[in-house]
Amino acid sequence: MGPLERAALAGQLSSACVATRLADVSTPSDPYLPAERAHLSRWIETQVTPYGPHVAVLDSVRALSRPGAACVVSSADPRLLGGPLATLWQCLQSILMARQLEQQSGLPVVPVLVTQSDGRDSTQLESASIVNRNFELQAVRLEPVTRGARAIHEVPLSVERHGLGALRALLDQLYGDHEHIETALEMFLPREGENLSGAFTRTMYELLGRHGLIVLESHVLREESSHALAGVVGAGLLRQVRESMENLPNTESFALEEQELVHHFGAGGHRVLFAGGDGYRFSDEPGSRTRSELAAEIVQDPLAWWPGPLARGLVRDLVLPVAAAVGGSGELLRHILVAPLHASLERSTPAFAPRLSVSLVDGDAQAALQRLGISLAGAIRGEIRSPEPQQGAGGPLIEELEGIAAGARQQLARLKPRVVELDPALKTPLRSCSRDLQALIRKLGQTIDRVQSNQAGKRNRRRRCLRNGLLPDDRPQDRVLGPFGWVASQGTDWISEVLEDLDPLASAHVAILLG
Repeated sequence: MGPLERAALAGQLSSACVATRLADVSTPSDPYLPAERAHLSRWIETQVTPYGPHVAVLDSVRALSRPGAACVVSSADPRLLGGPLATLWQCLQSILMARQLEQQSGLPVVPVLVTQSDGRDSTQLESASIVNRNFELQAVRLEPVTRGARAIHEVPLSVERHGLGALRALLDQLYGDHEHIETALEMFLPREGENLSGAFTRTMYELLGRHGLIVLESHVLREESSHALAGVVGAGLLRQVRESMENLPNTESFALEEQELVHHFGAGGHRVLFAGGDGYRFSDEPGSRTRSELAAEIVQDPLAWWPGPLARGLVRDLVLPVAAAVGGSGELLRHILVAPLHASLERSTPAFAPRLSVSLVDGDAQAALQRLGISLAGAIRGEIRSPEPQQGAGGPLIEELEGIAAGARQQLARLKPRVVELDPALKTPLRSCSRDLQALIRKLGQTIDRVQSNQAGKRNRRRRCLRNGLLPDDRPQDRVLGPFGWVASQGTDWISEVLEDLDPLASAHVAILLG
């Protein structure tokens, strides 16, 4: 955890509404008229129906039409192969919190994932990291999808142009002997004609739809969110963020002028508004617009505007009846900076639940821990960052053997005059004895060297298994690796089992042992 998360969980940031227990989360006051709730439910249903999701998803959507219904939300970038495990954990966290809040309040509470489908630079979105058969970290990627001109939801993927076939062949080669490889390939791989965002949405529905998770793509939220975005801009977003920064420690690295405040999608392409001048300005223009002027522009062309990361959560909270949000340290900071605006917009501030930190530990990792005598906590803390040095030729045992061989050769050489004196014909067998003895000792040394190398190789392989499986690139597992490999080997039943035992508000790191 970073210092901000530690301070929030310690109760040092009273305005953050950080949830450390379920009692810290309350369902929001209901600002919706019955007709507004019905519209919201019908509108969401039109967005999710094309994916043919599990009936539990439709039940969640229709539950939002009931008075007092609320949701637990999280957000994610739509990345290749389902994104990092952190996305899976925050979705499971949302599902669990929704279930428990529903039991606590007696009102419907549903989980929602909002994906940022308007992304333009797909460099990170079109790649994923996996651990191959040699326990090495390997990057897999599609051929470039888009670079700024079009959003990822606007670019259909092609088997030939984007390398879908090559990616499938590579994954099949790496994981082809896994029991559930076909299930994983069908679930996670994009299909011909899908866009990257749509493929991610389908994957999440196939992975978690049975648990009622609603997935909403940002580009379909634009029109419904425009009125809320105009309200946030008009209520003084910039002023409020500046005030919050003055009262919040550890924000030295946060530069408001560098934040993408509002995105515009028009005939001139995708442009971003930053803080500057009288309020908001494009980076390539000399002037600026006030908050009232920008609010008017948003109302006039609702499909052309979308909030940047700073205001995204606040706008979402105005469109959906949010009881709690789940996210990482970046989302927590943004939540704190804009939290006071909820009151000025006559909405209660949702609780914020820091995203769970989780490591999956499979059978290979468990065996490596046992063989190397390393604790799981020690491995996660970084005790396996550096490989052991190879031991082979030149080791002390080999050097001792070489000394024995040299001594034997010298002793036989000293015996030579006496042996030849007995019979000159003995010179040849004496030479053969010396040569054979050297060969036998050399062969024994080679065998010992091979055993030492194999043992060192096994140790390094086990350390590599732990290092790249638990702490890839010296980063937490759930920030780097995705769920594909675990689904290929274990299927998906373990996800339902995890839901039975996971604490959605655990502040300690969680390890899940898989068979």
